[in-house]
Amino acid sequence: MGTAETHEIVIMSLSIAELMPEIAALSHSDKFRLVQLVLAQLAQETGVEIVEEPHHNRPAARKRSRRGSLKHYAKPELIPQEQDAWQAVASEKHEHR
Repeated sequence: MGTAETHEIVIMSLSIAELMPEIAALSHSDKFRLVQLVLAQLAQETGVEIVEEPHHNRPAARKRSRRGSLKHYAKPELIPQEQDAWQAVASEKHEHR
């Protein structure tokens, strides 16, 4: 019996609760790799084929513009008042002192 087989037997006897501290100590990349390995094993056990798509073939996420998304709140008749709005509010606020 080789070292890898011995290690596998030890892991099989541990519960998930016992493994969690070890998993928590892993780096992010090792955690992702662990998830990949577990999914691959589950796929193999259930006969599901995993097809990996190379990263360079994935379409880039399209950035959607938010331009115009609030136009239904616009009140064009108030646009001329916007230029002096801050001055008007500030003078109203401080005129009572």
